[in-house]
Amino acid sequence: MLIKVFASGTNVQRLAKGSGRADGIIYTAYSQLEQTEDSIVKRKFYMLEVDSLKKDVEELDEKVQPSWTKIWGKPNGNKAFINKLFLSLTGEEPLRQEINLSNLTGDSIDCFMMLVSANKREMKQIKDIAERAVPNYHIKVLNGDYTSNKQAQYETTKEINEARIAGKDGVIIIANQMGSRSYSIPEIQATVITYDRGGVDATVQKVSRCLTPGKTYSGEHKETGHIFDMSFDPNRSENVERLLVDEIIQVSKSEDMDFPTATSYVLSSIDCFKVRYGTAVEVTEEDMFTLLGDNDNLLRVADVTVDVDSALDLIDDLANVKAAGKQDKKTREAVNSAKNKIREGEQKGTAPTDSEKRELEKIINNAVRALNMSATSVFNLAGTGDTYCECIDIISQDTEDAQEFEDLFGVSPTIVKVILDRELLNEPILDVIVQNSKNVVDSPFF
Repeated sequence: MLIKVFASGTNVQRLAKGSGRADGIIYTAYSQLEQTEDSIVKRKFYMLEVDSLKKDVEELDEKVQPSWTKIWGKPNGNKAFINKLFLSLTGEEPLRQEINLSNLTGDSIDCFMMLVSANKREMKQIKDIAERAVPNYHIKVLNGDYTSNKQAQYETTKEINEARIAGKDGVIIIANQMGSRSYSIPEIQATVITYDRGGVDATVQKVSRCLTPGKTYSGEHKETGHIFDMSFDPNRSENVERLLVDEIIQVSKSEDMDFPTATSYVLSSIDCFKVRYGTAVEVTEEDMFTLLGDNDNLLRVADVTVDVDSALDLIDDLANVKAAGKQDKKTREAVNSAKNKIREGEQKGTAPTDSEKRELEKIINNAVRALNMSATSVFNLAGTGDTYCECIDIISQDTEDAQEFEDLFGVSPTIVKVILDRELLNEPILDVIVQNSKNVVDSPFF
């Protein structure tokens, strides 16, 4: 019997995991649809930086690098920054054309979605600041204090129509988790990422909100969805990089292409820009190959979000993972404390509390980062191999190499194979890093 189930985004992974016996999964990357569907909304990515606004961060010491978590954690303490941000995005601040959405895109961006990492109370403060900064725009907040997931789409459509009747210049939708899926508003022309980092699956869902076909706020046919990643560091734009790398890997799998060919395929269907001197400059295919050919850049986007429950039985092994032979004393103490609490809970027959789960998440995340770093070493240690898993297999078959790996990273190659089977590591990116390492070794200049 054949059963076909259609899903999108994170639902694909959930269905595959929950089914247990799925015979196959067909995954279509958005770039594949862009090249085959004439009516689809095309994507444009923009890697922005808000370096010029750093001086307006009031609550932070000048020596401390600002972050979105800090900004959205204290909106009222950073009114000057948030005020300038909204003025700049809407084009009301003539000195900040480098983050003027309409200036960068060449379109009149009247309705956009701002993705924040703020909680409900702070989102209310952001809304109040935005309404004073840009009174000609209607500000819509998506959270449980204002609406529900079920009503969010209806209410947004209603408020957009009310804003048109009231003669507002446009609508700004501020959201965290709500509205990240099953929320289709054609008027949204752009999504603006203003959080530091997030799981790639969730980010894919969130940025897709500007890809709903239809008419814009001004009644024009929408052809392009604009995706902006805003960073405080002009050299980094990790959310866009993670999105592109993930899609390249998916295309590589589904089309049976090597990584460079898949990169060319994806880049041929989208436009990607970096902003220099207030102007959006296209990122070329050569630029992207340079980016993806650098292992340090790939390691920045290699971390994955791990379900704590799926790793509980491995926590002792994960707690032993260390980076290049080193483990911080405080980290070791925190690990032991968290494990003891879990054991006490298990004896009492109770599940881990939220605070205990957060401690476990730290342990798992630290282990994932350390093992990601091992990707640059496994090929050199194995001496051969085309993938990360293949290199681990080769190392595990040699007693001396296996012991050297364990001395370096705190766990045996055998345990790493179990961790790979649980999909706790971003194996496709680690495979690319191994290939990059292999190419360096094969280079006549090495």
